Amino acid sequence: MKSRLLIVVIVFSIGLFSCDSDKYQSESTQAAWHKKDDIGQEITLSHAPRRVMSFSPAFTEILFAICADSQIVAISPVCNYPEAVKNKPIVSNYPVDQEGVLNVKPDLVFTEVGITPVDVAEQLKSLGIPVYFQNYASVTDLLNKIDTIGHWLGQASRSRKLTDSLKLELHKFENEPPRKDTAKVLVITWHQPIFVHGKNTLMNDKIRLAGGKNAVDQVFDKVYPELTREYILHADPDVLFGGTFSHMDSTFFHLYPELKRVKAYKNKHIYALTDDLATRPSPRVIEAVWEIKKHLDVYYYQTKLTKANGK
Repeated sequence: MKSRLLIVVIVFSIGLFSCDSDKYQSESTQAAWHKKDDIGQEITLSHAPRRVMSFSPAFTEILFAICADSQIVAISPVCNYPEAVKNKPIVSNYPVDQEGVLNVKPDLVFTEVGITPVDVAEQLKSLGIPVYFQNYASVTDLLNKIDTIGHWLGQASRSRKLTDSLKLELHKFENEPPRKDTAKVLVITWHQPIFVHGKNTLMNDKIRLAGGKNAVDQVFDKVYPELTREYILHADPDVLFGGTFSHMDSTFFHLYPELKRVKAYKNKHIYALTDDLATRPSPRVIEAVWEIKKHLDVYYYQTKLTKANGK
């Protein structure tokens, strides 16, 4: 009898705690909301953001992964994932359609550093629509910030479930034993002039997780630095991402025939990456790492065969 009474008391106490917790969460969403973004802006709202949109296709993917559909009020013209984006109003993000933003009435607009000009964000802020900038130093940083956004938007359990599952996949890469001869990887983003993913980008960490290292071995002022042909020849990448071999042969290497001396060209380790996966810091980031790893595994396998054959 005493044990049954104890169970009743415990259940009742848990119920009270849950009610108090729900009440606390409800009250916290009513309180003033004050945050600092990744460019140092102080953003204050009268309550936690309920209506949101994004100027970045990657951030749109984040919002659809962790938010209630009703919280997302619009998308940009370049947002193409997930399928549910087709059901949302489109507001231009470049150039920014200020009237369109005002019409959908977001409490907050999310974007990435480098996607939206700061002066454009200031103009929207003067109209009562703050823009929150985020940047990502690593895959872990991205996942932690996705979780934080979920908490801010009242979707803590949903975002935690997502990021916990992604971190489990991340640990598989982190626990891979290091290779003795790590492939040097160069990722081309533009041909004329030659722009690449620098060392201080998310791509740098994705390459590391996939079992390679960035052929760009120094940090430039710009995250997507312009490289000289001399720099690339000296770096001599083992693997190059930027397009299929045939496409790069007829375009990039046609423009810069002297770069045919790099190992990646001579051994035909030149590959195309899925653009959306390669460029977007989104919940599909682990899928992006797997894609890079797939190509690096081919490189390592063929290199092993070459060594075994004494070539």
